[in-house]
Amino acid sequence: MLSRDELYRFMRMIERQYSCRISIVDAGKNVCFSTHFPEIDTVHLNETCLKYKHDMDGGKECVKCDCRDSLDFSQTVKTPFWKICPAGVMELVCTIAVPGQNKFQIFAGAFKVPAVLPEPHLYLKRKNIPDHLLPVKELSETELGELPILFQLLAENISRFIEHDLTEKKQLPPDARTYITNYIDSYFRNGISLAGLAEHLGWSPSHTTVRIRQFFGKTFLQLLTERRINNAKWLLRSHYPMNIATIAKVSGFPTAANFYKCFQRYTGMTPHEFRKKSLAGLKP
Repeated sequence: MLSRDELYRFMRMIERQYSCRISIVDAGKNVCFSTHFPEIDTVHLNETCLKYKHDMDGGKECVKCDCRDSLDFSQTVKTPFWKICPAGVMELVCTIAVPGQNKFQIFAGAFKVPAVLPEPHLYLKRKNIPDHLLPVKELSETELGELPILFQLLAENISRFIEHDLTEKKQLPPDARTYITNYIDSYFRNGISLAGLAEHLGWSPSHTTVRIRQFFGKTFLQLLTERRINNAKWLLRSHYPMNIATIAKVSGFPTAANFYKCFQRYTGMTPHEFRKKSLAGLKP
């Protein structure tokens, strides 16, 4: 079984080798993946998907495609499969099923659709997409055969890793400090609150506030904001051309204005300044 660090390197190797981006789309709100791999995208952040959603208003179609159509198709296809999505591009999809947990899927893409569609595939194309939105990567015949094998190995190791972790947790329940950290790592992109965390812990909000202060020396809001800032930093360091508003949204900030204000308060610079220094090879 691969360790968490080895799984990270495996995923990044696939991204580099095939010029793609891996993401996890978790329709079942399963915290297993996001707890252990908080820096892996939980939405499609490759350049083509971002442009499609921006230029073609395809967000709702994409959610339906990922959260219903792909999951339905996976019921009959147990191996990785190719999906030609509403944007007219191709992704590789693999479903991960851990006993007793909700299923979730990992995606790799986006790729040009070949003249002969690989098997198995799910065809969901609905629109003709302008050329400037299409990705540049076209997989060779060899790559079309290799990538599903690597993806299957990745999925199997992720499944083993999470199943092993769940077994250990049953034997040794996590302490409250670990639970709080995991809860924030899992849900920081959503509109979570102190009251929601308190409910999960079985505590009152006031008691939860006191315990968080004892554990971390900070407030719940500070912990949540720092986790969102760290996610935004990671995205700003990437070479994918996401705009600041998108980074704010996928990092859990309610508005771009709120993101700017928080980021400057925590880092002493604007998101644009941070990105410029990071991409120039300077330590922000």
